[in-house]
Amino acid sequence: MNFQRGQVKREVREAMKLTRPRPIWVTLFFLFIVALVSGVINTVVTFLAGGGILTSPDLMGAMFSGNYDTIISNTGPAAAVPPGTAIYMTVITLVGALLINLWEASMDVGYTDYCMDMVRGRNPGIDKLFAMIRMAWPIIVTQFLVCVFAALWSILFSVAGLIIIGVGGALMSAFPTLPIIGLLLMIAGVVVMLLGMLWAVLRYAMVNYLIVDQGVSGLAAIRESKRLMRGHLLQFVWLHLSFIIWYLPGLIGSGILSVKIAGLAGETVGNAMIGIMDETYMMNAVYDLIVTMALFGLFLLIQMILNLYLRPYVTGTEARFYFWLTGADVSAPRQDWTPPMPPVNGPGNNTYTWTDEFQNGGQGTYSGTGFSAPPARPQEPPRELPQQPAVPGTPPAPPAAPDVPEAPAGADAPEDPWDKPDDSSARPEGPEE
Repeated sequence: MNFQRGQVKREVREAMKLTRPRPIWVTLFFLFIVALVSGVINTVVTFLAGGGILTSPDLMGAMFSGNYDTIISNTGPAAAVPPGTAIYMTVITLVGALLINLWEASMDVGYTDYCMDMVRGRNPGIDKLFAMIRMAWPIIVTQFLVCVFAALWSILFSVAGLIIIGVGGALMSAFPTLPIIGLLLMIAGVVVMLLGMLWAVLRYAMVNYLIVDQGVSGLAAIRESKRLMRGHLLQFVWLHLSFIIWYLPGLIGSGILSVKIAGLAGETVGNAMIGIMDETYMMNAVYDLIVTMALFGLFLLIQMILNLYLRPYVTGTEARFYFWLTGADVSAPRQDWTPPMPPVNGPGNNTYTWTDEFQNGGQGTYSGTGFSAPPARPQEPPRELPQQPAVPGTPPAPPAAPDVPEAPAGADAPEDPWDKPDDSSARPEGPEE
């Protein structure tokens, strides 16, 4: 069964509409708190590590005066730093980098957990972002292994691609009349490099989802991710390419900036070579660069605003892809929960209690007041059963008892035998046959 990309994306958008608080605000809080804590850690580390060479007055004076010989000289301030201080600064820097990685990695997996509950219709809160901090160390170890394996595979494919490109270049030099073969080989080398690095990265795309959903980490999560993605890499690529339109502002802004910088660089080099570099030209070039940077900043701001909606959208769709790979695909998100109607013959105080199997992912009770019971249905007259035809050989049914005639007006009504307390066993005699 193929992955229904369009249907899944519609269901993820519906889940985002039903989730409270809105995923956009949760994403904004997530980005803010991650950047804030990382900045605080980085500031503290810089302050603790700045007691040595970085705050040396002699070094700072040498740097601002341009006396680089003093900086690198054996008698300069760099040589005056004790080995213990250098070791201390290195350790503090490494510890700070480790803390930042632990924090950002655990929060990233926590955001994955939030999006997985979002597409399940569980209405997660902001506290879900911090749920994976308890697994910070296994998470950072797993991601470190992923980076190592992806880097090794990328290096391998890069070397293979460079070899193919070198062979193509050699063929073009040896056979200048037939450059097509060498050119094709060079193109093939570039393709091998790009596809190889993409393959090396996408194999581990499900690691975070496995950590959240199954609680596995390390090599177990890596092996399971490779197993799940085997044969589905192309579908995962097409899934991400379907979001390309959401990245157009960033791509347009980057393209404008790149083209403008390249044009200014080429024009500046050309004018410098022919000696027409004057003050007017430089002012115009700086003005053009400032305008281009402002335009790039505008497109970048638009892209950042779009990313507040795009990040939960993409992560939620990836979560649905993971559910599809594991065979635990969830159905469409349920609609807003409404209490059931109270029973017709409910209590008179308009308070009803029932079992709720959907709220909060478990069973509970819900009580509500002020409900009015629906009107009772009118009583229908009793229906007479049709008389069945007599079957041959069966005795006839006894005739029904005749109606007792009413007593004439003014006469005493006959006593009911059932009302006689002294003879409770008396019964009226039936008609004689």
